[in-house]
Amino acid sequence: MPPPYRYHDEEKLVHEIANHPDRRIAYRVHAEHQMRERKISRLDVESILRRCVVDEIQEAGKLLVRGRDRDGTEVKIVVVPDAERKRLTVITAMN
Repeated sequence: MPPPYRYHDEEKLVHEIANHPDRRIAYRVHAEHQMRERKISRLDVESILRRCVVDEIQEAGKLLVRGRDRDGTEVKIVVVPDAERKRLTVITAMN
């Protein structure tokens, strides 16, 4: 069976922004609320974004990405990349 399709260009974009020294990571109020409830830290989110895998492209430029936090727990994040502004907007995060 062939491996699942990978969104290499989208992954590269997220990784480039997340690793850029002038990056901005913004968190929607919903994301902050969900992260607090689910005990997901900003540090974990930012670390995951640097090396995440894109699982799905959603409407309005949203990407569903996943990675592992410092404890090894899988975390999924919905993020909107903006290459021009070197900005990632976190919509929500779940584990």
